[in-house]
Amino acid sequence: MLMTAYVGLEPRKLSSGERKRMGRISKAGSRVLRFLLVGAGIKATREDVELKKLYYRVRHRHEQARAKIAVARHLLIHAFVMLRDGNQLPGVQTSWC
Repeated sequence: MLMTAYVGLEPRKLSSGERKRMGRISKAGSRVLRFLLVGAGIKATREDVELKKLYYRVRHRHEQARAKIAVARHLLIHAFVMLRDGNQLPGVQTSWC
């Protein structure tokens, strides 16, 4: 998704011939935004059951840092879709929507 690439949470693609593998995140974009998304993801895994499942599923296969990035990327995609479609969270009152 273009938004994750803009923020720098998109994995770099490394390929040689027919061999393709995913590398580290690109780290393009704002460091502060990535920092805030990871912090929000850590907090959200304590509150949201689905994000907690995602975190532990990735954590089981990979290291803790990759699990944090996966949750941050998930939050970014959902926030983007909510803003694009004009949706809001159930039970949240906002004056700007």
